Amino acid sequence: YLDFETPNFLTELGVWVTQREWNKASPFVLSFRTGNRDTDVGYRYMNAEGHMSLSITFLNLRALRHMSSGANPKTVTSLNPDSDERDEATQVTCGFIFQELWASDQERGFPMPMGCFYRALNRDMRELIVIFEKKNGLSPSTSYQIVMNAMATNEFNANKEMFFLSSNDAEEGFRYSSLEIGHVFTNAENIFQLGAGTNDAQFGFPDGLELVGGDSQRNLISLDDSSTKLRFQFMGGEYSTAKISRGNMLSVWLQPLTAWQLPTTCADQSDLRAEKESIRIHCFVIIGNYRRCGEVARCEGVRVVPHAQQVPMVKIQMPPNMNDLFGGNKYELDIYNLKLPESGILPHKVMVQIAKDDNTRPNFRLAGTRYYAAPTREFATLARLMTSYEEGLEPFVGVTDHLLYVKMQLPVALRGADNTQLYPNKRPASYVKVSAPEGFQMLAAETIPHGSTGLGMVTVTEDGDAAARLNKSMVHTAPTGFGSPNIRGWSMSGGTAIYKPLDLMLIPAFTSLVVGLRVQPGNMSRPISDTLNLWSVQVIAPGDHNMTSTNFTAKFYRTGLGGVPVLGRLFPALVQPTNPMLSQHSNSIVRHWLSVFFKAVVTVSPGGSVDVEAPLAFDFGEILEVDDMEDRYYVTGPEVVLYRLPTVTLRESLRRDGVLIGPYTLARIHVEGGMKGELTYGFRIKVNNPTIEDLQAVVKPTDVWREMDWNITTRGPEGSPVCKTYGGAPGAPDGTGSWRLVNKTVPPFTAIGDALDSDGAGVAVGMSSWLPFTVSRLAAICTVVLKLDIDFSGILELSAPVGFE
Repeated sequence: YLDFETPNFLTELGVWVTQREWNKASPFVLSFRTGNRDTDVGYRYMNAEGHMSLSITFLNLRALRHMSSGANPKTVTSLNPDSDERDEATQVTCGFIFQELWASDQERGFPMPMGCFYRALNRDMRELIVIFEKKNGLSPSTSYQIVMNAMATNEFNANKEMFFLSSNDAEEGFRYSSLEIGHVFTNAENIFQLGAGTNDAQFGFPDGLELVGGDSQRNLISLDDSSTKLRFQFMGGEYSTAKISRGNMLSVWLQPLTAWQLPTTCADQSDLRAEKESIRIHCFVIIGNYRRCGEVARCEGVRVVPHAQQVPMVKIQMPPNMNDLFGGNKYELDIYNLKLPESGILPHKVMVQIAKDDNTRPNFRLAGTRYYAAPTREFATLARLMTSYEEGLEPFVGVTDHLLYVKMQLPVALRGADNTQLYPNKRPASYVKVSAPEGFQMLAAETIPHGSTGLGMVTVTEDGDAAARLNKSMVHTAPTGFGSPNIRGWSMSGGTAIYKPLDLMLIPAFTSLVVGLRVQPGNMSRPISDTLNLWSVQVIAPGDHNMTSTNFTAKFYRTGLGGVPVLGRLFPALVQPTNPMLSQHSNSIVRHWLSVFFKAVVTVSPGGSVDVEAPLAFDFGEILEVDDMEDRYYVTGPEVVLYRLPTVTLRESLRRDGVLIGPYTLARIHVEGGMKGELTYGFRIKVNNPTIEDLQAVVKPTDVWREMDWNITTRGPEGSPVCKTYGGAPGAPDGTGSWRLVNKTVPPFTAIGDALDSDGAGVAVGMSSWLPFTVSRLAAICTVVLKLDIDFSGILELSAPVGFE
């Protein structure tokens, strides 16, 4: 039988246009908001692990013609046999049909699509489908804006439904299930109409509207905090019937539409009553005897999407005391005190419309040939570097092959080259360069393993997310926020990895990306505080420009406080127990002193710390006990052999990442002084051994042995790692690995006869001679008697004291 369900409805639905003239290509915004996270729908958004999707259906292509992205869009036809099926979805198609993709989710941005395809449903209807990576679909309680180019015709009707939206559940198991749908109408304020006729206000042709100033050779105006002025020189029609006059409405749109947050207040430059942050307007005569432009009385910053935070539009009513503008006369209108986007702006052209005072008979135009751009102020905070989840190892000195994941949110949208246009409208390629510190070599780019067995959320650690790993052992909800650009765009050159987006491809601004880079770390240990340990990301992109590219660069450490340093190996290092016995039960806990020894290898600045990391189920206790060794250990002679820690200032017992209850398996000892790389330090620390039940609860047969290793890490004063033991700190009797718990002890006897005569278990060792080999020059015969009171099958290990062979 069939079970029909009524889907939920998306909210904040709307089609929000920019200019209003028929048969002129321009961008519009499609908006929607997903359901609340505390609903059943919200639960699916957060927990779906398969490929989710978004369907956008044009319901009347005769009324609103779908145009391609870019500054010079062309009609998107339904003759697309290479991009009309699910298995043909590509990121290139996404870039071809979408201009901007934006989300209110600042942590993840609009999820990077895995691919897009589109298909004709009939002559007038077209469906666009966006496929998302596993665990990287839309988020709940999030507002979205999709910017596309379109051209309206005289069939456009604001009272008819224009789009149908469907946010779809994971196709694995829920292939035909819509989580939420939306019927999208426009409104009366968004009516397209016949453009200006011979008797209506219009810009002169062909040079009646120009953006002036800036670099004439690069054809670019660079806005910054010291100069936020856009200068427009404009002319009316040739005859007085096509004049621009008092009361006409001038509208200006700045791109990207989803980036600008202009002030909503606006005033003429002469208005002393206006708010300080207001947009300012100055209009004056360039050519014309006895002419006057006058003082603006009405203007405002306007939201294209009424309920959104973005304000990308300035609306100005021409001054009431303005002389008519036509013929050879020319005025200049300056718009300044613009609030620049923190993210920066790649080069774009300005869109301008002049219309009658009731906004009818519009005349739309791009402002000449000049572009504008603005630098970024946020970029430096948006690059992160994290270690691979595969082995959980930092890039130690001498490791020849290590996988790192770079997490990036680029502040600007990047596009691949557009070679479908003829000069001068061809768009050059964009590039992203990731450069490692000196000594690193970039080897290859790696495919990101999406899904439940792949990457998860960043593991937050005690040092922020500075030492975070992409941890596959933790259960993570969707969406992860990890999208990946097509791997074919990567190339390697020494210590630099270069990504060139495929032609027409779109990487949305602020989308959360993770790329895998396989590196050779090099042979120099560097602490985080070393300025040579900086990584960098450089973005080189033209925006819509056809002549020049804009360059954004940021240097960064790993995440938070850290960078991925090349860690020195703590060697020699030793962690030895005084009692390796399992605790018998919870009321009989074995608590004993561990002896910890290590050579610092790399000098740690004053104020650093030492970590002792215990295996699973061990417990340092809520109150950490740390002390010096007995005085006899710190023996001095011709040179000091062992040093005390340089004044302990703080003792911390910590749990593993993400663990809120249970044993404290990490001891962090903060010290006042520095630790010199050439010196060896020793101290002791108390720990509780687990019971066999404790071990069985947390250690599984499939767990790797490193989960049972003891490790030591030195950290700088900022909390980032400097050196660490590699593969565990030795402590076993044979010195090959960390010490292990034992379940039973055998009583020792001083004489072999006593061991033989005992009623229970016993062990004794006899030697044929106790004379040193250097004296007797003869090997001694060692006799071992071992009596057990249990059956045993396994390996018997005999370890002699230091000095014996």
